[in-house]
Amino acid sequence: MDKWSKIRARLVDAQEELYKIDDEYRKSKNDLDTKWEFLGDFYRGLDQKFDEKHSIILSEYSKMPDATEEMLDAAVETIRRYQWVNEEEFKTRQRELERKYDDLEDSYKKKYRKQESVVEQLSSELKACQTDEK
Repeated sequence: MDKWSKIRARLVDAQEELYKIDDEYRKSKNDLDTKWEFLGDFYRGLDQKFDEKHSIILSEYSKMPDATEEMLDAAVETIRRYQWVNEEEFKTRQRELERKYDDLEDSYKKKYRKQESVVEQLSSELKACQTDEK
């Protein structure tokens, strides 16, 4: 195999590696997008549940002849505390996902740039080889 063919084969391999990096990035990003959507759905579901709990408590409170304002306040405060804890959990998971997005983006850019420089170097070598043959 002559020099030109060897460089050409390495260039093809390097370009395939570039495509592979793109594919891995897209797959990982799609996975993160799916997790992001699930997290949003989970949060919306929590909001709905807490709204339902508020309605149930208000409804039951209105039916109780011996209910006091303090009893209602305590029940509503308990729901608010649970809601706050769940919102904090949501925010924590959201920040984790945002970090994963950032890490994925940084990793992708580094790998892609590195591989891109390999492709450019091999392309230059190939052109130089073609020029030498002429």
